[in-house]
Amino acid sequence: MKNIELNQLALQLMRPHGKEGKILGKIMNKSNKNMINDSIIALQLEKRNKILEIGLGNCKHLKEIMKKAKGVKYFGFEVSETITQEAIQINQKYIKKRKALFQNYDGQKMPRILAPR
Repeated sequence: MKNIELNQLALQLMRPHGKEGKILGKIMNKSNKNMINDSIIALQLEKRNKILEIGLGNCKHLKEIMKKAKGVKYFGFEVSETITQEAIQINQKYIKKRKALFQNYDGQKMPRILAPR
Protein backbone atom coordinates (compact mmCIF):
# COMPACT_ATOMS: atom_id res chain seq x y z
CA MET A 1 0.00 0.00 0.00
CA LYS A 2 1.15 3.49 -0.76
CA ASN A 3 1.47 6.09 2.00
CA ILE A 4 -1.54 8.00 0.64
CA GLU A 5 -3.67 4.85 0.78
CA LEU A 6 -2.50 4.10 4.31
CA ASN A 7 -3.32 7.64 5.42
CA GLN A 8 -6.80 7.40 3.89
CA LEU A 9 -7.37 4.07 5.62
CA ALA A 10 -6.18 5.52 8.94
CA LEU A 11 -8.62 8.42 8.58
CA GLN A 12 -11.46 6.03 7.83
CA LEU A 13 -10.60 3.87 10.83
CA MET A 14 -10.54 6.93 13.11
CA ARG A 15 -13.84 8.34 11.87
CA PRO A 16 -15.50 6.37 9.07
CA HIS A 17 -17.29 8.59 6.58
CA GLY A 18 -19.10 8.43 3.28
CA LYS A 19 -19.55 5.34 1.13
CA GLU A 20 -16.16 3.96 2.17
CA GLY A 21 -17.10 4.43 5.82
CA LYS A 22 -20.25 2.34 5.39
CA ILE A 23 -18.23 -0.41 3.72
CA LEU A 24 -15.63 -0.27 6.48
CA GLY A 25 -18.41 -0.56 9.09
CA LYS A 26 -19.61 -3.78 7.49
CA ILE A 27 -16.08 -5.17 7.28
CA MET A 28 -15.37 -4.32 10.92
CA ASN A 29 -18.64 -5.90 12.06
CA LYS A 30 -17.74 -9.10 10.25
CA SER A 31 -14.09 -9.20 11.36
CA ASN A 32 -15.00 -8.44 15.00
CA LYS A 33 -17.94 -10.86 15.15
CA ASN A 34 -16.30 -13.37 17.51
CA MET A 35 -15.11 -10.65 19.88
CA ILE A 36 -18.55 -9.03 19.83
CA ASN A 37 -20.30 -12.34 20.56
CA ASP A 38 -17.87 -13.15 23.39
CA SER A 39 -18.47 -9.69 24.86
CA ILE A 40 -22.24 -10.12 24.75
CA ILE A 41 -21.91 -13.44 26.60
CA ALA A 42 -19.54 -11.89 29.17
CA LEU A 43 -22.12 -9.19 29.96
CA GLN A 44 -24.36 -11.82 31.60
CA LEU A 45 -27.36 -9.62 30.93
CA GLU A 46 -30.32 -9.66 33.26
CA LYS A 47 -33.80 -8.22 33.05
CA ARG A 48 -33.89 -4.41 32.62
CA ASN A 49 -30.10 -3.94 32.45
CA LYS A 50 -28.83 -0.79 30.78
CA ILE A 51 -25.93 -0.95 28.36
CA LEU A 52 -23.63 1.84 27.24
CA GLU A 53 -21.46 1.16 24.21
CA ILE A 54 -18.92 3.68 23.04
CA GLY A 55 -17.73 3.10 19.50
CA LEU A 56 -20.60 0.89 18.43
CA GLY A 57 -19.78 0.36 14.79
CA ASN A 58 -22.92 -0.26 12.75
CA CYS A 59 -24.44 -2.09 15.76
CA LYS A 60 -25.72 -5.08 13.81
CA HIS A 61 -25.14 -6.99 17.03
CA LEU A 62 -27.95 -5.24 18.90
CA LYS A 63 -30.48 -7.97 18.10
CA GLU A 64 -28.20 -10.49 19.85
CA ILE A 65 -28.01 -8.24 22.91
CA MET A 66 -31.80 -7.88 23.02
CA LYS A 67 -32.28 -11.66 22.89
CA LYS A 68 -30.31 -12.14 26.14
CA ALA A 69 -32.76 -10.52 28.57
CA LYS A 70 -36.12 -8.74 28.63
CA GLY A 71 -36.36 -5.02 29.11
CA VAL A 72 -32.73 -4.24 28.21
CA LYS A 73 -32.05 -0.60 27.30
CA TYR A 74 -29.15 0.20 25.00
CA PHE A 75 -27.32 3.50 24.59
CA GLY A 76 -24.71 3.75 21.85
CA PHE A 77 -22.35 6.65 21.23
CA GLU A 78 -20.16 7.03 18.17
CA VAL A 79 -17.78 9.67 16.78
CA SER A 80 -18.64 8.91 13.16
CA GLU A 81 -21.86 10.47 11.88
CA THR A 82 -21.88 7.94 9.02
CA ILE A 83 -21.69 4.98 11.40
CA THR A 84 -24.27 6.50 13.77
CA GLN A 85 -26.70 6.85 10.86
CA GLU A 86 -26.01 3.26 9.77
CA ALA A 87 -26.75 2.00 13.30
CA ILE A 88 -29.98 4.03 13.39
CA GLN A 89 -31.06 2.64 10.04
CA ILE A 90 -30.26 -0.96 10.99
CA ASN A 91 -31.94 -0.75 14.41
CA GLN A 92 -35.16 1.17 13.74
CA LYS A 93 -37.17 -1.60 15.40
CA TYR A 94 -35.49 -1.01 18.77
CA ILE A 95 -35.50 2.77 18.46
CA LYS A 96 -39.26 2.82 17.81
CA LYS A 97 -39.83 0.61 20.86
CA ARG A 98 -37.65 2.99 22.92
CA LYS A 99 -35.19 0.21 23.70
CA ALA A 100 -32.22 1.83 21.96
CA LEU A 101 -30.75 5.27 21.51
CA PHE A 102 -27.88 6.15 19.21
CA GLN A 103 -26.07 9.44 19.41
CA ASN A 104 -23.12 11.00 17.67
CA TYR A 105 -20.61 12.72 19.95
CA ASP A 106 -17.24 14.45 19.68
CA GLY A 107 -15.17 11.69 21.29
CA GLN A 108 -14.23 13.92 24.21
CA LYS A 109 -17.28 14.88 26.24
CA MET A 110 -20.05 12.39 26.94
CA PRO A 111 -23.50 13.55 25.84
CA ARG A 112 -25.70 15.23 28.42
CA ILE A 113 -28.12 12.31 28.54
CA LEU A 114 -25.60 10.40 30.68
CA ALA A 115 -24.85 13.21 33.13
CA PRO A 116 -25.64 12.17 36.73
CA ARG A 117 -28.72 13.81 38.23
